[in-house]
Amino acid sequence: MTFSKSVVRPWQIPLLLDEGILPVSIDYRLCPEVSIDVAMEDVRDSLVWARSVLPGIIKTHNAVADPERVVMIGWSTGATLAMSVAWTAAEVGMKPPAGILNFYGPSDFEHPCK
Repeated sequence: MTFSKSVVRPWQIPLLLDEGILPVSIDYRLCPEVSIDVAMEDVRDSLVWARSVLPGIIKTHNAVADPERVVMIGWSTGATLAMSVAWTAAEVGMKPPAGILNFYGPSDFEHPCK
């Protein structure tokens, strides 16, 4: 799952599908219109959707999607949200994604910046 449809080019889709990778792009509501908690809920909801609804949609096209192999990919804020979902999944009774690809998202909040 990616948080930006612009990062997967149309010509890349057949290549990804040939490798067994289904690119799915989601949107989330943005701050300041909503709080960061709402954006995190949107991303968590997308993970639930990818695991529970998407496999059924894919099956109608004679394909299979493994709900246990969802990887979230994000850039900047999207990366932060993806990592936050992984960190908070257990708190809301969810299994975290199988992987996170973090591009330009902060990851060390305890570093003593000088």
